[in-house]
Amino acid sequence: MFFLVVSLSFLIVTLNSAGQIIPWDSPTIIGILCASGMAFLAFWMAENHAKMLVAPPRSFVKWERRNVPIVFMIRVLVFFQIFANIFYFPGKFLPSSSFDRSDDSVLQVIGHSTLLALCLVIPCFFTAAIASIAVNELCRIYGLVRLLFIGGLMMLPVGLVGLHLPHSRSHALMSSFNETSSIGRIVGYSCIAGAALGSGTGMSMVIAQVRLPADELLTVTAPVSCAPGLGGTLGVVVVGAAVNNTPMNANDAVHAARLFPAGSAAHTTMVKVYVGAWRKGYWALLWISGPEILLCLFLKKVELRSGKESKDQDGHEKNEAKIEDEKSAA
Repeated sequence: MFFLVVSLSFLIVTLNSAGQIIPWDSPTIIGILCASGMAFLAFWMAENHAKMLVAPPRSFVKWERRNVPIVFMIRVLVFFQIFANIFYFPGKFLPSSSFDRSDDSVLQVIGHSTLLALCLVIPCFFTAAIASIAVNELCRIYGLVRLLFIGGLMMLPVGLVGLHLPHSRSHALMSSFNETSSIGRIVGYSCIAGAALGSGTGMSMVIAQVRLPADELLTVTAPVSCAPGLGGTLGVVVVGAAVNNTPMNANDAVHAARLFPAGSAAHTTMVKVYVGAWRKGYWALLWISGPEILLCLFLKKVELRSGKESKDQDGHEKNEAKIEDEKSAA
C-alpha cells in the first residue's frame, strides 16, 4: 500500500505542476514521472509476495468481475468532470460587463466577489445530497442499480450540450455561456451536475462490490475509492491547460481590455477571446461523457432485493420461526 500511495502522490504532483508551473520537458517533471513508475513497479512486485493483496489482479482482469475495473474508470471520468466544473466554473468564469478592478485574478477582473463564487458551488452539493438520498431509496424499493446509475450519468451531457431552452437562442446551458450570461443559468447547470454526481457516486461503490468474495471487499474498495482523487486532479489539470493556453496569452487580453472603456468594440473583443478559451476547456468535459456512457454498457447487471421482496422474505422467515416454536412447544 505504501508504494501505491507513493506512486499516486508523484503522479498527482506531476499533473498539478507540468505545463503550468514547470514545462513538461523539464528534467524535474521527467524525474518525478520516473519515480512514480518505479514506485508502481515496486508495488506490483510486492503484490506478488503479499498475503493480503491491496489490488487483487483477478478482480481487475476476469470478465465475470468486470464491474470492478469499469467502475474504477467511470469514477475517474466522473470526478474528472465534477472537479473541473467546481474548480473553474464558479471560480474562473463569472459574468459581468466591466473590467474596473486592477487585480490579476479572473474573479476580480470580471466583476463578482469571491464570496458569491463560493456560494455558487452550494447548489451543486445540495442537489447532490438530495439526488443521492433519492437514488438510494429508489434502489431499495425497486432493486434496480445499473439503470439508475446510467440515468444519473446521462444528466451531465444534458447539461453540457443537450438542453434546449425554450424562447432562447441558446441550445445548451454550458455550450452557450458568454460574458452576459445570468447567475441563474450558472445555478441551473450546478444543479444538473450535482444531481449527476449524487446519483452516481454512491451506487458506483455498490456496483463494484456486489458478488465479490468477503475477503476481497476491503482490498477492492481501496483502489476504487482513490479514483475520485485521481480523476479530479486530471480534470483540473486538463481543463486548466485548455483555459490558460488557448490562447496562451489570455491574461494579456484581460490587461488590454482595461485600456478601453466598457462597451466599446475593443473591450467586447477582448472579453470574447477569454470566454472562448474558457468554453474550449469545457468541450473537453463534453467528450468525457461519451466514454462514460460507453463503459456503462459493459457493466454486469446488478439488482438488489426490492423492498417488497425483503418484506415477503422477512414474513416467510417469521412464519417458519413461528412453526418451529409451535413444534418445539408440542
